[in-house]
Amino acid sequence: MNTQQLINRLIDADAQTDIRWPLFDQEFPFPDVLALLFEVLSASDPRDGGSPYSLGADPQWQVSRMYDGVAILSETDPFAANEHLLRALGRHSRQAPLYASRAAAHTTHNPILTHIVLSANVATLSPSKQLTYRTASRRPGYPTDATRRPNQGLTPRERELSLAWIPQMLWPGTISEHLRKDDLDRATDALLLGRLGSNRSWQYLAIENQLPASFRTRPPARLRWLQKRDLWDTLHQELEEVAVRLAADPPPIDYHKRRLRTFDGEWVQSCTSRIVAQAGSPVPGIDSREWARLFWATYTGGDVRLAPAPLGIPSVPNEHADRHVSLVDRPEVTALLQEIRRCIEDAAGEEDGGPLTWAPP
Repeated sequence: MNTQQLINRLIDADAQTDIRWPLFDQEFPFPDVLALLFEVLSASDPRDGGSPYSLGADPQWQVSRMYDGVAILSETDPFAANEHLLRALGRHSRQAPLYASRAAAHTTHNPILTHIVLSANVATLSPSKQLTYRTASRRPGYPTDATRRPNQGLTPRERELSLAWIPQMLWPGTISEHLRKDDLDRATDALLLGRLGSNRSWQYLAIENQLPASFRTRPPARLRWLQKRDLWDTLHQELEEVAVRLAADPPPIDYHKRRLRTFDGEWVQSCTSRIVAQAGSPVPGIDSREWARLFWATYTGGDVRLAPAPLGIPSVPNEHADRHVSLVDRPEVTALLQEIRRCIEDAAGEEDGGPLTWAPP
């Protein structure tokens, strides 16, 4: 579509309600197209501090800028569109900032300008920023963290994932094996997933996932490890695919609440000891401490190496881990774990309602 055709369609009132503008395999509605043109007009006001959408003191200058807006909409390549955007708005403009601060998240940005500037400049962004802007998605955008109201609690913001959907360790097989150097990278990848579309700090994510605060250093180290091996783009895309799947079909488990219920390892141990004393151990040779560890890992999606004291152990022999995996599928073991679960949830005063354990289909 050329410039004249675009102008004709903008003038045509009947077309305004259904116009969709194709850009990078995306479609944007008429209000976004029209708003982009006004954004360009307001930004190019030669008077310092001019009011938004005003023609200003030099209408001829403003009208000439209109063609920059049309040129932006006429491009299908983000890099070419970004050149027009730079000429019209300048670098780091308020309309399309490359590095949006928390304060900028209060501002509503035009989705077309946002799409262009983030898509064209993704190579200049750090991996952490790429996660924040979700540049691996079909429509990158700025986080909306700063617009959170106190009464919203833990409700996820528009572009981020709820921490209720994310276990301490990502499910086995979620991320390709060749992208991990050790099994604890599954815990680090859970933090990377929690960073998608948000400004959550690594320390905040580590604490919310019931990890030591010192775990905050692992995500930056993992990102450097991936970049050195040219694996970051692959992992980023896989994380985005996981996020899309979880948003479309959220887990039937609230992992965040489960982590809170079992935060006190002593209480988990006490409940387990009482249940095992009453029902007996369904497997000879396994004491209540090991049953407590198995329950905690199964119930929260965590790893016993990262469990709260006194359940946590520094390392798990392979045969020990394999035995845990095989035990969970046994009906008599499942029955015992469900009894421990009832003890924990009765004490918390709330019934979970979800399955004991879950993995993405």
